[in-house]
Amino acid sequence: MYCLDASVILSAAHGSEKYSLQSQDFLNFIKDQRIKVFMPEISIAEIASGLFRVTKNSGFVNEFIDSLRAIPNFSFVPIDSRMSSLAVEVITKTNLKGADSLYVSLALDYHLTLITLDKEQLVKSQKIISVREPGIES
Repeated sequence: MYCLDASVILSAAHGSEKYSLQSQDFLNFIKDQRIKVFMPEISIAEIASGLFRVTKNSGFVNEFIDSLRAIPNFSFVPIDSRMSSLAVEVITKTNLKGADSLYVSLALDYHLTLITLDKEQLVKSQKIISVREPGIES
């Protein structure tokens, strides 16, 4: 089971990104193997924002988000006060930014490996969780 950072989804969606093919292959692997994925609900807004900034196409963004929500092995976890409090602990231990700390909190709470392309998140969160870049070799 994994927690996916929005960076992986955005990279897969943008064919010109450096790690786009790697991210696409990893997402296809997850879908094909029906591996359970958890993401904080805030990831929907992060992904929509990133896609809209690049495409300026609201129809595409809405369809993409709908298709993401429809993947049966993906679960989007609401951020409640308990998870927010855990994020505060993560911030004080790692010095991560707010949204990044929510992914790490989810991975910590659910005992997941975080998959990210965000180098700062990758390095700083290693102190408290299992984290790596996307790749089907593991």
